[in-house]
Amino acid sequence: MKLKLNRVVYRLWHNRSAKGRVGYIGKDSYYPHRTSLIKRSKEKTCRALYRALKKYPLKFWRVEILASGFRKDNTLIKAEIFYIKKFDSKNKGYNLTDGGEGIVGFKFSDKSRKKMSESRKGWKISNETRIRMSKSLMGNKHLLGHKHSKEARDKMSKALIGNKRALGLKHTAETRAKMSEAHKGFKFSAEARAKMSAAQVGNKKGKANKGKKHSAEWSANVSKGFKRRRERLKAAQAKLNGGRKEGTNSGRGSGSAPHLASN
Repeated sequence: MKLKLNRVVYRLWHNRSAKGRVGYIGKDSYYPHRTSLIKRSKEKTCRALYRALKKYPLKFWRVEILASGFRKDNTLIKAEIFYIKKFDSKNKGYNLTDGGEGIVGFKFSDKSRKKMSESRKGWKISNETRIRMSKSLMGNKHLLGHKHSKEARDKMSKALIGNKRALGLKHTAETRAKMSEAHKGFKFSAEARAKMSAAQVGNKKGKANKGKKHSAEWSANVSKGFKRRRERLKAAQAKLNGGRKEGTNSGRGSGSAPHLASN
């Protein structure tokens, strides 16, 4: 039997508890399909409502239509969100989300988050799955040539202000070694180099910073960075030379003049 479109926002409630008097607010595109108490008592999509329907007999429950006559699904969704907020049924009733599609506003408990974390530990994507994922992305031109509007760019810029996601992050020695190995032997192609060169033509960024004075803190940080780099290079060179220190080559650095062969 084909269901007929009849969009409504409804409320399921009872007067046996404070939460019950607020109840559960939902939407139904094929009313009365979703408002059947017998059917809902067997569904576990909303755990709070499911437990309440099991706890309190169905004879105490009421079905109330809050709004109807919607022609489009998006207006129905907005109405559901509005009534959930109006009744505050997420905090005082049986709703677990803010309404609409998906699980917007849903919060997992600490226990659930811990379980999900434990279940993911040690999990690795197999090589076969990686190959499939790689092949599925080949030729993906979803955003090729797409340019964000100024409004969208401003929003993204504001969203990143104060972002401290990786602030103070220090990679482990093992991670740094892996990153180093991954980059060894990598060379840009002639085509890529030509593109980068062309992109820099007319770049006035350097001229714009001409005469600019950096703060003492910035200069000190840059100096420390170069110093650390020089130390790493020295250590690497010493390792390549079999542990010999710089300046210990025969005939040099010992204070004696180099031997000249006589004619």
